[in-house]
Amino acid sequence: RSVPDRHHVAWRLRIGTRRSRPKPVVEPSPIPLTPTRFDRVLDPGEGWLDFAIVNRVDLRPGHVFSGPALVVEDQTTTVVGPAFTVRVDGRGHLVLKRRKEAGT
Repeated sequence: RSVPDRHHVAWRLRIGTRRSRPKPVVEPSPIPLTPTRFDRVLDPGEGWLDFAIVNRVDLRPGHVFSGPALVVEDQTTTVVGPAFTVRVDGRGHLVLKRRKEAGT
């Protein structure tokens, strides 16, 4: 009686799913946000500045504000330097944009 010394097993699995196209996002009109809480923070390039303290959970699509600011969340903080503005886009993402310097 002869027993083969190697056994080969091959499996092949293919899984697929239908992906729907993402829905287009309408960008909201700008909504100026006026921070009400500030704290002194040391900015490496500017020295001590009054940074706005903004709670991330309070932001809605369309909110716009300027740095310096700290956007505070449970797990992280986004530092917005004094040369940047923040816009919350239609998906709720923070979009930081450098402002043009005066005279440039």
